[in-house]
Amino acid sequence: MPFDDLQVLDWLLTFEMEVSFIWPAPWTKMKVLYLLGRYMPFIDVTLLIFFMFSDGLSVETCGVLYRCVAWMFFCGIAIASLIFTLRTWAFLVRWPRIGLGLFIFYISTWIVAAIPFGLYLRTITFIDVLVPHLLGCAKRSSSTILSISFAAGMVYIGTMLLLMVIQAVLFFRSGTDSNLVRVIYHDGMCSAV
Repeated sequence: MPFDDLQVLDWLLTFEMEVSFIWPAPWTKMKVLYLLGRYMPFIDVTLLIFFMFSDGLSVETCGVLYRCVAWMFFCGIAIASLIFTLRTWAFLVRWPRIGLGLFIFYISTWIVAAIPFGLYLRTITFIDVLVPHLLGCAKRSSSTILSISFAAGMVYIGTMLLLMVIQAVLFFRSGTDSNLVRVIYHDGMCSAV
């Protein structure tokens, strides 16, 4: 799980700054989003490791764990996407109409993604592992409806990336230059890709 290793490394490298700047800051909606996005994956990964490497889990336990991890993962992506949307809106001059449009786009996209995701999770079935000492859960069947959720997410991220690129082009064509803005655009676009 190299992604998890990178996440732990990122956490270790930035923890001191987080304690200095984020923890003493007043509680705001953005701080809550940040902390949820930052620490929920540690719970996801813990449950996922338990799901993948436990011996003798019942079929029911496998189903509950899988659904729990899947919904936590889904919520984590939704939180990260909301932060990306707010970042995009901030660089689109914070016009109220654009903010409302982005909010409606965000809500509708995640509703479109959540419905097939929930239907997919209902179709998952597991079987008892028949091979002794084989760890984790064995999936019997599931639906292909999950591709709709992925498509909705890709359209969403693609749209946010396009808005960031358009705003970056307009910003740099205006002759304005800022290292901070370069870093924010770079990080925002890299996280989308």
